Amino acid sequence: MHSAATPKRVDLKYWMARASLEMDNALTQLAPDPVHDLRVALRRCRSIASSFRTIDFHPSWRRMDRAARSVFRQLGELRDVQVLADWVRKLGAPDDPVTGVLLGFCARREAELRSSVTLALTRFNRDRWSYWSEKLSARFERVPAEGLVFQCLALHRYADAHELHRAALRNRTKVAFHELRIGLKKFRYVVENFLPERHRQWGKKLKELQDLLGEVHDLDVLWATALKQRAFASPLARERWQQCIESERSRRLARYRELMTGRDSLWREWRRGLPQGGGIRRAEHQRLKTWAAFLDPDFEHSQRVARLARQLHQGLVQARVFDGSAPASLLEAAALLHDVGRSSGERSRHKASRRLIARMVLPAGWLPLDLQVVALAARYHRGALPSTRHKRFAALPSRLQNRVRQMAAVLRLADALDSRHDGAVRLLSVRRAGDRLIVEAKGFAEEGAAAERVAAGRYLLERTSGLPVLVRGAQPRSSRASTR
Repeated sequence: MHSAATPKRVDLKYWMARASLEMDNALTQLAPDPVHDLRVALRRCRSIASSFRTIDFHPSWRRMDRAARSVFRQLGELRDVQVLADWVRKLGAPDDPVTGVLLGFCARREAELRSSVTLALTRFNRDRWSYWSEKLSARFERVPAEGLVFQCLALHRYADAHELHRAALRNRTKVAFHELRIGLKKFRYVVENFLPERHRQWGKKLKELQDLLGEVHDLDVLWATALKQRAFASPLARERWQQCIESERSRRLARYRELMTGRDSLWREWRRGLPQGGGIRRAEHQRLKTWAAFLDPDFEHSQRVARLARQLHQGLVQARVFDGSAPASLLEAAALLHDVGRSSGERSRHKASRRLIARMVLPAGWLPLDLQVVALAARYHRGALPSTRHKRFAALPSRLQNRVRQMAAVLRLADALDSRHDGAVRLLSVRRAGDRLIVEAKGFAEEGAAAERVAAGRYLLERTSGLPVLVRGAQPRSSRASTR
């Protein structure tokens, strides 16, 4: 088999160049080893693209994946036939009529697929592939390996695979074990591509598990193919092959259960190596920030808005204007994400923000309604006020409508306080003076265009709180005492 030194750090540019090289090797001869090596390189590129698309919505990830997918699938069909032929030779005697029927089918099918694969490789746009390699590699380098973002993604993939594991052991169907194989494969790819330290510890077992379930799937395909080709001339031949296939299949599933059930299961080992408790919240927070930073051209502004929103919300709760039932984490998320719609180039960027947020992967510990609340709060940070004339807002329960109003009110004012995007306003305090609210903002200039934006930005807070709001620059302690 062709081999090449694997880089110490997974590198997108390396694997995209490797894929191009392996295409040349495969075109020379579509033998099992070159086909396998090309599929490995393309699989690396596609799995990196699949992972990055959860944190970076740049369309080039999808385009690269789509271009690779077309070739990958055709290679997969060819590889499946080649593997199927290997299984027939392994399990069947050379003079067995069943062996002859199945090998004849494999030979005909392989000949059909070779022409279509050769055509697909010949037509593959190498120039476009090189362009994506340069463009996407720069985005790939922005997120460090072993970082919280990829630990968070691995935790999501782990949870999905673990649920499929429980379903497969409960149902014991071929479909369930096939879905489990895919789920484990996705988890393995994240570990393999982005968590090199964990991959050094877990890689061998992950590969063994993938091989076990892959061979179970191969055996299932072999049996289905034999039935479809009517390969059995007698009930005795059918029974003999069925027993042989089932024996091989059962042995591999027994090994899977040995590794994946009980107190010492690999599930427990992997879970211990992924974020726990507060680490999950920190990982999700970093994932949200990374996702927003790819979309928001001035993410520093959004981070400042998040800081001011936290201060403003805390002050409103302490002044007993808001009851504090809304999780501060949702408000912070809405603030960090409120300008992701700028990436769309649309005039109604706040509406684009809602659509983008609604499409993102649900953070661990969030309910689907939490994501809707965050998306709507970001949508209402500017433009029209929350209204039951808007179908998505009207669909929320009344308590969540009120939560969206409060979050949007805080966001509008916090965003207005940094309307110049210069970070001049650094610190807020809130106090209730009789029948009005006083927001003191350190660094706030009470005249000029910025002050006009703040005057407009406080309107929803006044409506939501039922109190007039006065925003002014922070005053010395002696001055504040004299106004009481």
